[in-house]
Amino acid sequence: QRQWQWLKLGSSPLTIDHCHCRWPLRRAAPSMAQPPGKRPRVAGLADLAGPEPVCHVPKDVTARIRRNLAAAPSVEGAGGPGRFLLLSWNIDGIDEAQGADLMLRTLAVAEHISVTQPVAVLLQEVVPPQLQLLMASQTLGEHYSVVCPENPRMPYYCAILLHKRRARATGPPRTRHFEASKMGRHLLSVDIVVDGRDHAPLTIMTTHSESTKTEKVERTKQIAEALVTMAEHAALSDPGCLRTAVLAGDLNARDDELVAARKRARERCEGVDDVVDAWTFCGSPKNHQFTWDTEVNTNLGALYKSKCRFDRCLFASPGLSGSSGGQRRGNAAAGVVPGRGAAWRAAGFELVGKDKVAGLGRFPSDHWGLQIAWALDGAEISSSSSASAPPASGGAAAAAVDLAAAAPSG
Repeated sequence: QRQWQWLKLGSSPLTIDHCHCRWPLRRAAPSMAQPPGKRPRVAGLADLAGPEPVCHVPKDVTARIRRNLAAAPSVEGAGGPGRFLLLSWNIDGIDEAQGADLMLRTLAVAEHISVTQPVAVLLQEVVPPQLQLLMASQTLGEHYSVVCPENPRMPYYCAILLHKRRARATGPPRTRHFEASKMGRHLLSVDIVVDGRDHAPLTIMTTHSESTKTEKVERTKQIAEALVTMAEHAALSDPGCLRTAVLAGDLNARDDELVAARKRARERCEGVDDVVDAWTFCGSPKNHQFTWDTEVNTNLGALYKSKCRFDRCLFASPGLSGSSGGQRRGNAAAGVVPGRGAAWRAAGFELVGKDKVAGLGRFPSDHWGLQIAWALDGAEISSSSSASAPPASGGAAAAAVDLAAAAPSG
């Protein structure tokens, strides 16, 4: 157990009993690998990276979080028979502004989770104090459990939060370290069942692929490895138990790199042709395309304009995604009652985290989060206007084409 004395709820220091919370946040030993540096942040922002007084977590915010968790989710598609939400978000734990800035941004993420109550939350660029805050009993700890990578090689990493009541892990989590990574990157995965539906298991994975343009070759290798892993897990399905494999995270991917990764992965596993892009599958909603937008998101104070779809959600459902998905989509549109042999599909897609944190003037992260609604084949959901539902036909084929051929993404 480690106590981070700079962060308190009331008068009690936050603690988290987890073996991975073992590195100080701000200063690693000279021999330890260092996280990549962030670009200069907003001009005039106070430098909170050095020693500072203890930060006290606002009780009104934690009280709101607990009230939200005690109520039903306030967004459509979050609950009900055969449906759930999944959230993926790079929450920027290594931003140069720490202390109160990190606390308030992390609380904003926690509050969003409390309102929408996703079954699984896939986080990237997490640092131990953020996990302490997220998993405290005063915030999300009573309702969510945490999965962390084994022996992370950097003082930041991926993590998965699972809803305690709705998600049940069916095996231990797995960590695959990318051996050639210069940034300690890895693939974290866990097998789960949602709402006791053992006939429709999921393998959920998250990763934070190698950053920067210069690491294109290594990033492509990492994504290819993740695609193969997805295809291999989806192939574990049988006629009465269809496994859906989902990969969501900050892939740092350019479209041509995804094409190259798919080609590389296909040499090892033909099943990668069944992997589709959830955003495309859900109709390619233009208002929810770019997850990295320096013109709108001012957290970095960038002097350039850049729009990229770095963050992605890919999935494979046997008989539903890929070239053979048309018939199963037709069954769903006809209102077939979900049962044995049903599979999960993406049914709505939106970007979140677009409101600045009150009293801070910054967004929760320099990335927008991905929020995907999922429906069991045959269980139609009513999506909100911002989270577009997929069209009745052609979604799977279009999503497959999206991964097979490059298209400019801005």
